[in-house]
Amino acid sequence: MEYLKYPSKEEVAEYCQSCGIEVPDKYPVSIFLNGLIREFEQITGWKSFLSNNKETTYRFQVSEKNDHYDSIIEFHTGLLEIKYLIDDDGVMYKDDKYWMLYPEKNIESNKPYEWIQIQKNILYRKKRISICGIWGYALSLPEDVWMGMLKKCSVELLRIQLHKISKGLKSWTQFGVTETFGLKYYTELLEQWKEDYRLLVERYKRVTYQF
Repeated sequence: MEYLKYPSKEEVAEYCQSCGIEVPDKYPVSIFLNGLIREFEQITGWKSFLSNNKETTYRFQVSEKNDHYDSIIEFHTGLLEIKYLIDDDGVMYKDDKYWMLYPEKNIESNKPYEWIQIQKNILYRKKRISICGIWGYALSLPEDVWMGMLKKCSVELLRIQLHKISKGLKSWTQFGVTETFGLKYYTELLEQWKEDYRLLVERYKRVTYQF
């Protein structure tokens, strides 16, 4: 299953309540969700991860190496579809014979393009090239990303629950007997959600290429 948007505050609250976690009335779930999205995109290297499915144009600097211009440009985010190129002189190129997109896609690949190789004659004596296309990692969120964001947002609410149960204390010892506050169920759930999110980030972390 895929999702067209990130979890809402209502979905976070419903999920927490299904796990026995109280959601404070005044807790700013939306603010925390927005911060979490920015964090996820920064750590994984995909900005924006979820595409807005609108044509957007970005201008890229053409690197100069050994008195010639390189034909490879790495994107700052994923590219789902390219519409056209525009050079410094305003010339537009719409035919895909002028470029190659990588990594090459296959039937099983759902990943976006990460860099482009452009015919060098187009870039000759040019310092910038504009690329119009649909940008982002995906048009919809994979189920594991949506669920991972839901759990990660719930982690903070779970911490509040643990604090409330223990009144700020982690444990106490008396007469040689130690009692740990927070209940085993909640502490184990907290650690599992944190680990799930760590694995999610590793799964989607962008690889940096050397050209």
